[in-house]
Amino acid sequence: MKNIRIYAFLPPFVLLTIAAAYSLVIGMRNETKAIAFLSHLFDMALDTFGWFYALAALLVCLLTLFLMFSRYGDIKFGGPDAQPEYSYWNWFAMTLCAGIAIGVVFWGAAEPVMQFMNPPKSLGITPFSEEAARFSLAQIFLEWTLTPYAMYTVCGISCAYAFYNMKAPRTISSAFIPIFGERMKGFWGQILDAFIIFSLAGGIVTSLGEGVLQVASGLDSQFGVPSTRVSWGIISLLMIAIYTASSCAGIKRGMRFISDINGKLFFVFLGFVFIVGPTIFNINLGLEALANYIESFFSRHLFLAPISGDSFPRIWTLFFFAIWYAWAPVTGMFLARMAYGRTVRQFAVMNLLLPSAFGMVWFTLFGGTAIHMEVVQNLGIAKILSEKGVEAAMFAFLNFLPLAKITVPAFFVVIVLSFCTTADAMTSTVAMMCTTSDAMKGEEEAPVMLKLGWGVVMGLIAWIVITFAKIDGLRAIVSLAAAPAALVVVLQAIASYRMLKNDGTIKK
Repeated sequence: MKNIRIYAFLPPFVLLTIAAAYSLVIGMRNETKAIAFLSHLFDMALDTFGWFYALAALLVCLLTLFLMFSRYGDIKFGGPDAQPEYSYWNWFAMTLCAGIAIGVVFWGAAEPVMQFMNPPKSLGITPFSEEAARFSLAQIFLEWTLTPYAMYTVCGISCAYAFYNMKAPRTISSAFIPIFGERMKGFWGQILDAFIIFSLAGGIVTSLGEGVLQVASGLDSQFGVPSTRVSWGIISLLMIAIYTASSCAGIKRGMRFISDINGKLFFVFLGFVFIVGPTIFNINLGLEALANYIESFFSRHLFLAPISGDSFPRIWTLFFFAIWYAWAPVTGMFLARMAYGRTVRQFAVMNLLLPSAFGMVWFTLFGGTAIHMEVVQNLGIAKILSEKGVEAAMFAFLNFLPLAKITVPAFFVVIVLSFCTTADAMTSTVAMMCTTSDAMKGEEEAPVMLKLGWGVVMGLIAWIVITFAKIDGLRAIVSLAAAPAALVVVLQAIASYRMLKNDGTIKK
């Protein structure tokens, strides 16, 4: 216990454990009531805080772009003489896999078609039209590219500068020293870290839950293994075992190895869909969507539909913003561990521009091909989504393409690795936040038992939520968690600017 920051560890761990137990009891007694309650919380959270999520997301995105292109971009983490520890490829692969990996494999084919089917009613867009296709892909660029990665990047900048330039403890609370002073190194810093850990649980649970549901759906559709609570439990246990083992191995032996394989598989699938898919159709649609995204950049961020009451912003834009807020602080801290020896500009290019470009290409190819299957080939992707759910879409998509006997098993590997890299980054970072500076080893790794504890708790919570509430439950959990997390992201953005502005190594 002497190696544990007790006030950072104990409150969120105990509260999350109690919440999991309570949810299990309530869910077992009355599943319908549990779902209704969570749906109500989802609506309440986004109706109350939606405007803040939208405005903060836009401002954080603009600030991050400013820091990258300004003179502050020349500041090096660790000082002028610091040398990088990771190659560009390893750095990019870990960045990609720690951020949205499980998200793009879950939503890659499903979301474009869903929005193509149901565009915002208040904008007067006809479903299944050319305008709907263009709108859908541009909307996905908003939800999956610059904006989420701006949140990750600005949080990463504040942590990296605090760790390597200010020589502060390896916790997220250290990023707040420019705002709240040296008290962040003591008791109040632990309390803030506890608050952050508890708030980010929603994002973590959502991502883990999506991974379990998709694996279960794939086993059902491909091998006839029923997607049930029992199978979800078995899959959850296997996933927990894999990602906790990777986390315990450390970033250099675990995360780096797995993300290297997963990153290469991502590009293999990109190349495959580019070749066998409707290439010219995808290029044309992607360019149209990019132009639409650029010209509507500000209005899309702030689309809230206050008069019509259109549910689209709540269901899509604000929901995904909520996920990114919940993930951003812990993801930013993880990314900061790879920032040593890099400049702010290099950090932003690697963690903002390159993964955003990857996301645009991924959704253009997978989403464009799925839309083509629906409107040109008449393969019924929309019907599959309506009848079997989001988690079934990607496997149906792959079965409609050539070489399905090869690509489907390979995609199972991608899902598992994406799940594990995301969870690995979460587990190791949260464990670090609960570890005293004196207990950290040379490789900046937290004690194994802390990693195991957090990995198991988060995995079990994800299983409980999907068992009794599925996607509705995941949406509610992340929406509630995002309110405090959004405030944390905004404060980290302010702290980043203050740190860089006061840096003595740049010319005024």
